[in-house]
Amino acid sequence: MLALCLALSPAVVPPSTARAQPGSAGDRAPSLADKETARALFRLGDDKYQAGDYAGALEAFEAADEIMNVPTTKLERARTLMRLDRLLEAHDMLRRVQSMPVGPDESPAFEAARVEAQSLTSEVAARIPSLRVNIRGLPEGVDFELRVDDAFIPPKAARFPRRVDPGEHLVVVIAEGYAVQRRRIVVAQRDSAEVTIDMESDAEVAESEAGLMPWWGWVGFGVGAAGLITGGVTGGITLARVSDLDDQCPDRRCPATVQEDLDDAEVVSHVSTVGFVVGGVGVAVGVLGLILDDDGSDEAELVVITPCVGPGSVGLRGRF
Repeated sequence: MLALCLALSPAVVPPSTARAQPGSAGDRAPSLADKETARALFRLGDDKYQAGDYAGALEAFEAADEIMNVPTTKLERARTLMRLDRLLEAHDMLRRVQSMPVGPDESPAFEAARVEAQSLTSEVAARIPSLRVNIRGLPEGVDFELRVDDAFIPPKAARFPRRVDPGEHLVVVIAEGYAVQRRRIVVAQRDSAEVTIDMESDAEVAESEAGLMPWWGWVGFGVGAAGLITGGVTGGITLARVSDLDDQCPDRRCPATVQEDLDDAEVVSHVSTVGFVVGGVGVAVGVLGLILDDDGSDEAELVVITPCVGPGSVGLRGRF
């Protein structure tokens, strides 16, 4: 590509035709500094293009095109946009190349660029995919808003496939009285993709969410189960140790040799007690979640729960 560009660059805007070239930037003749800058930008763009840095190449070609605004600079922009899968922009740029007026004594390079642009236009058009959005669940006559990648789609046009670039797209459907629906879909080149969106009314959403226990209720049951298991296991260990020590401590009098075992049994006993306390509190929180859900409460964030532990008792103190 660079060989072609540099071979043509002296004729990007020939001195004899610069002022007559309608496509030149600002309808004025580029200065010698403009031309040299454009040539340097072409070289930079080609280097980046060959290195696979298409984003950097596009910046350089765009800068050159802003200076010269001729078919050859626009053609390089279109080629690079194709590499970036920005096919919609590439297609538009190629059409602009073909529509640029022919100037008197125009360089053959410009005509060659138009011919190539015409060939590439058909190729790019065939590669551009489409996306169709099927909306279900809305009664006839209900107004809705369809957006694809933040672009508003007029209602009548929403029923037809939309031409898009390859890649991921976000589809959003909004209708008064209905939950906002969002879908992400990846569309490949030449694909005719479809996405179906089922709308749910606010009443349907509320009904479907009814009967779902608050998240903290599930957490309570989980913590409760873990605590009870811990209490049960350590309690069993404690009972086994106490039974063994009873045999070694007649009349509740234990020799010094078993003192360490006594200390260990006491620690395990405390762990068991804490496990049962945590387990009881957790289960109580879970039960409270069920109660609040049965009442249809959605104010879980206003519930304050404090565990109460006393001699021989475990409970909760709550504020609602």
